[in-house]
Amino acid sequence: VMRLPPNELPSSLRNMGYLFGVFVLFNILGIIVISFKSANYVSRRMFELHQAAQAIADGDYNLRSEIKGNDEVSALADTFIVVAEKVRNNIEMLGNIRDEQERLTNDLVQLVDTANAPIFGIDVNGRVNEWNQTAERITGFNKDAVMGQDMVATYITDDYKAAVKEVLDKALQGEQTANYEFPLYTQSGDRVDVLLNATTRRDASGMVNGVIGIGQDITELNKVRIAQQQVADDLTALIDTANAPIFGIDVNGRVNEWNQTAE
Repeated sequence: VMRLPPNELPSSLRNMGYLFGVFVLFNILGIIVISFKSANYVSRRMFELHQAAQAIADGDYNLRSEIKGNDEVSALADTFIVVAEKVRNNIEMLGNIRDEQERLTNDLVQLVDTANAPIFGIDVNGRVNEWNQTAERITGFNKDAVMGQDMVATYITDDYKAAVKEVLDKALQGEQTANYEFPLYTQSGDRVDVLLNATTRRDASGMVNGVIGIGQDITELNKVRIAQQQVADDLTALIDTANAPIFGIDVNGRVNEWNQTAE
């Protein structure tokens, strides 16, 4: 086979070689351009997905995707929209629940504050953290003035301090007390008699965080009872010291009264 130097190749072959080289070069350049455009396209769409994720993180759940197609990026964009929709619905539902809880809480607070019975509360250290309008009215102490004060040391008469503290301590340990009578000081220094139900107060986790006391003002009732007892004592003394013999019997004929003159 005869070998010819390149510069001695026929011109037709040299031209074909040039054309082939140009063809290959343009194909390589085309692949590079297409790859660059594809990479740029994917990068732009991924950036849009990043913006969508950031919008969800910032609380914007009204997403609308501009990414259309049948590829994985488009499917991911559709998933973002579905997730955003579910998150928005859940947040709206939670918001409604929170609003309802807040309404119920306000109603309960209003009920406690306007109740016709004196209601007070203490924390685990015996400091006042609840004092409704009726408690204000019967004691004369404003709610703002009593909040944070030691309940027993400040507002219970000395002869009842130990007994009331024991009742409240039991309630802090989960042992409730019903119908316990104790006196409160009023702002004017008078005494108010309260019939108390001491109930353990717990937080959402069930831990004891204080005591709630619901009372009944029995000051006037006690005055009536004392007056009635006084009348009964006076009648007993009158009968016993009468200048005539007085005796009494029960339904069985047994003597149950025999005054001094009878003696």
